[in-house]
Amino acid sequence: MQSLANLPLWDLQEAIEPSFVSVLAQLKVPFSIGMPTTIQREHVWVAGGAEGDNLNEDTGVDPSQENVTFRLHVVCTYAAAEYAGTRARFKTILAACDTAFAASGISATSDSQCRVLRWQVDEGRTDQGERQLGLTATIVSESWGE
Repeated sequence: MQSLANLPLWDLQEAIEPSFVSVLAQLKVPFSIGMPTTIQREHVWVAGGAEGDNLNEDTGVDPSQENVTFRLHVVCTYAAAEYAGTRARFKTILAACDTAFAASGISATSDSQCRVLRWQVDEGRTDQGERQLGLTATIVSESWGE
């Protein structure tokens, strides 16, 4: 049985956190693992919950595979009169998330990859009339071991 204390989720969180903090700091956008107690006007976080599975091949031909499915949340509240202004800032933050994933190395190695399984973007307005966009992306990190 796999050790519960050594689930691949913990390694994944430790791999992505430094790169996300570093890249998003350049945009002055906070990042956290787990839902923040207070969501800032612009905020990115990886949900603390996840699900995973292990596909162990005992034949010696195929390596074992571990999949971790987690959710990335991005919120952008922007004082823009037009949707286009908010969308531009939102896309800048999403591009930074792409850079952070690449810098983390979880999708840059030959034995692991990360892909977006599902995504949803919501649009709204705050009580102050500011536009807000929110992304929830369900991401699968797949890795193969010996």
